[in-house]
Amino acid sequence: MSIRDKLSRLPLRELTKGGGLSFLLATGTVGLSNFIFHVVISRLLGPDQYGALGALLNVVLVLGVPLGAVQAAVTRTVALRGEAPLHLRTIANRAIVAGIIGTVVLAGLSPVIAGFLHLGSVTPVLMLAVLLVPSVIGAVLQGVLVGKLQFTPFAIAMVVGLGVSRLLFGVVLVEAGLGVTGAMLATVASAVVTVGIVAWPLRRELRTHPAGPAEHIRLEHGMAMLFGLGGYWVFVGIDTFLARHLMAPHAAGLYAAAATGSRIALFGPGALVILAFPRFAANHGQGPEAKRLLVQTMIAVSCLGVVIAGLIVALPGPLVQTLFGKSFTGSAGTVGTLAVEAAILGLISLLVYYHLARNSLFAQVGWVGAGVAAVGISLFHQDLGQVAYVMLGTSALVLVLSMVDVFRPDRNPPKPVEVSGKLAADTCDFSIVVPFYNPGPRFGPHLSNIVEVLEASGSTFEVIAVSDGSTDGSEHAISELDRQRVRLITMPHGGKGSALHAGMTEARGRYVGFIDADGDLPALLISNFIELTRVDNAPDIVLGSKRHPDSDVDYPWLRRLYSLGYQTLIGILFRLPVRDTQTGLKFVRREVLSAVVPRMVEKRFAFDLELLVVARHLGYQNFVEAPVQIVERFSSTISMRAVWNMTVDTLAIFYRLHILRYYDRTPSDPPAPSYSKPTSQQLSTATASAPLNLEEGAIEVSH
Repeated sequence: MSIRDKLSRLPLRELTKGGGLSFLLATGTVGLSNFIFHVVISRLLGPDQYGALGALLNVVLVLGVPLGAVQAAVTRTVALRGEAPLHLRTIANRAIVAGIIGTVVLAGLSPVIAGFLHLGSVTPVLMLAVLLVPSVIGAVLQGVLVGKLQFTPFAIAMVVGLGVSRLLFGVVLVEAGLGVTGAMLATVASAVVTVGIVAWPLRRELRTHPAGPAEHIRLEHGMAMLFGLGGYWVFVGIDTFLARHLMAPHAAGLYAAAATGSRIALFGPGALVILAFPRFAANHGQGPEAKRLLVQTMIAVSCLGVVIAGLIVALPGPLVQTLFGKSFTGSAGTVGTLAVEAAILGLISLLVYYHLARNSLFAQVGWVGAGVAAVGISLFHQDLGQVAYVMLGTSALVLVLSMVDVFRPDRNPPKPVEVSGKLAADTCDFSIVVPFYNPGPRFGPHLSNIVEVLEASGSTFEVIAVSDGSTDGSEHAISELDRQRVRLITMPHGGKGSALHAGMTEARGRYVGFIDADGDLPALLISNFIELTRVDNAPDIVLGSKRHPDSDVDYPWLRRLYSLGYQTLIGILFRLPVRDTQTGLKFVRREVLSAVVPRMVEKRFAFDLELLVVARHLGYQNFVEAPVQIVERFSSTISMRAVWNMTVDTLAIFYRLHILRYYDRTPSDPPAPSYSKPTSQQLSTATASAPLNLEEGAIEVSH
């Protein structure tokens, strides 16, 4: 099953598949391991030094903002690319350079940070600077795994790297007398182990450099994620950071323990957010399926948060003593309040990622919370409870603000205009028509890949996406491609043939092609078809063929039997010089299109056959079959009703061809059989006198 197929399965229960369940279990295991780390380290360090460590770890959270933005941006890019090759080595090299630059900058600021946090030494901050290099690389590789929905290796890396190795290194180094520096060095070592584990399943992509255009993260998307996640994580960590600066070291240590203990309520919701984000990103958070997934995930996050926070509120004293020891009992009265805040933060995190998928400004609402919290803590920090209540109230405010934009209507595609119904003049090299009917989130990545392939060809082009009465919001995927020469036609549901008819009417290319919208036929195949049109004896029609010797197709025996029977019937009835008429990728030369389309009437899946039959009947013979690859392996089934309809439509074409002699005439002319290849003058006359019979106003086009 391909990435795009997994992304199309949006119900909440699907989040646990493809390694999702192992990821959820790993998140809980890592959370438990991290708390054991804090239990042991806090007892070894004591409240004063543990407060310093807590402040440094919150600096790690702040530094995790650009790292989280990088991971989210890579996830979004990979999810949208689908099966297209990834230039991972180039991205990883850039990540290494960025990590080194960040390390140098942070090392230069280490005296300032150490002084602000009253550390007495810059060494722990230098360890923090060194942490940046493996963290940046890890963010990129983890983003790739999440975008590909490969959660199992990510889960292993979390357990072994962030969990077990951090605990072991931490205990050994702190016991050796390195104190806070040892705890930070353990964090660096665990990051290195994590990078090694996540790099293993991607080792081939890291060693190779695939052909084709390299992927880029659009600047506005990267900055939106940087600031959106930045606002959230600054808001999450600002209380512990300011407590260390404004309060006595002992009190700051107690607050750090309470904040750490309350974060138990974030582990389960955080894992669900990571599982849901690539599915949001795949269709830009648009459409009813994305809304349904959001609601279901919000319910799950709320339930997890409430249950865990309820346990913490009910047993604050035993929790604090178990985790941190009797010297931290002063934080028991605060941990319950912060647990409720953490449950709210889980919902805010989900909404931030949802807004990022939609490119909504409401993803930046965390900065509002950080500002309000900073003012509130500056005014009320006489005891732990005041700081905790400031954070609880501010979290509730941020949650309300995050909900404002959630259920607004999806943004509309560009305003459509009416179509004349006449064949357009050729003004570019290639037009690609993509008919679609409720294709789901796979449509957006496939359309983006089509544009990238056409751009890499060096040709002038246009892409015409035709909505055959879609009701799943798929049109909104085109909004991301408005600036990339993609047009939208919307029409009532009438069948694939009707959609292709309308798209070809508006096409302005020297060659007009069409490809299925579901991505079963990869967009990269288009580049081969373009090369075939550039030969001296330019073909009339280039058509994909599953029966080509070089095709990579493996489909079930029943479907193979249907296909063989249908192609045998076509061979008997029409004697076409091709072995496969139904593969959904074809290129038609402009002159052929002008002669053939006005005579066509098929509105359903026999459109491909009628196109070839009419072209052959009018004298065009230069048909070239090209190999294809079918990436979906035919997971769908064929109903007997579909077989019956195809048979009826095929016989109708035979009746029009041999009995009515319908294809010998144009709609405005009397019957006039023609068996020779039309001249340019004949083509011009046919086009002018026989506009397509499209009901005025029924079809709309977006430019």
